[in-house]
Amino acid sequence: MFTLKLNKLFERFDPYGYSRLMGFKAVYTAIILYIANMLIQPPLAPLIMLLSAAGALIIEMPTINNLKKKDLIYLGYLILISITVGVFSSYIPFNIVFIIAVSTWGYLLYIALQKQPSLFPIVSILLMLGIMSLEAINTANFFIILTEIKYIWAFGIIVFFAHKFFPNYYHRMWRNAVLRNLEETSYSLNNINNANSKKIYKHYLAMINTLPIIRVGHLYNIVKTTRLINQYNFFIYGEIDKSSVDLPTIKILQESIKQIYDAIYNGDYLEYKSIELDNKTLQTNNRLINKISLNWNKICIAVSS
Repeated sequence: MFTLKLNKLFERFDPYGYSRLMGFKAVYTAIILYIANMLIQPPLAPLIMLLSAAGALIIEMPTINNLKKKDLIYLGYLILISITVGVFSSYIPFNIVFIIAVSTWGYLLYIALQKQPSLFPIVSILLMLGIMSLEAINTANFFIILTEIKYIWAFGIIVFFAHKFFPNYYHRMWRNAVLRNLEETSYSLNNINNANSKKIYKHYLAMINTLPIIRVGHLYNIVKTTRLINQYNFFIYGEIDKSSVDLPTIKILQESIKQIYDAIYNGDYLEYKSIELDNKTLQTNNRLINKISLNWNKICIAVSS
């Protein structure tokens, strides 16, 4: 019971599970780096580990929703953080020149990413980490800077491969987005109001955005289920807009949504009990849910096997 309440609390503030995933990955990366630190024992270990590990969390931003893109951005991050540390450390003894060099580097970073504004937060993170690095590397000595950059890359490569072996939990984000979508759909139907259609569409976009990073064999059925749920949403919208749906029909539609929700929430097979009535609304409802049931059950079979 306590676990259930805790999950509900998390889902309220972290509806799709992005924050929980990043937290889990942060702990996982910290353990890997702790072991690496015992073996390599670099100077300024806390700073080196921070600079190399930050990239592993950056690539979990929701806008970076492609596995190949995640790898390339992390490798690009290592190049950029190395240059950033080099620029900050090399010019710190020269006040005016330092300000000009840092400002120029920040401007160049924004220019380089102007075609991908979704990655602009990376620039702020790089500049912040560059400032933090001055607490330890505040000398213009070329060999000291080069040594630290060498260790950043050594730990960075370790983090890169740790990231590659990190369990793929993105299908859980898709599942959470589906559940939030169904909750809002049920709420709209219960209140005969489409006012929260933007929220439903937001959850649908979250479902779509996670598809490219799901690494499972039953992706085809996940994609098809996503489209069918969107189609089901439009069907419910249409019935609400008619404003002529009787209460018994609404109760049956609510029960249908609940059956889908419970099956996906519990990871069970969806055994939909259709109600055959001379009612076009319910006939359409039966047809759509049977399609959702078919694809969801194929996902369950693939997971169980």
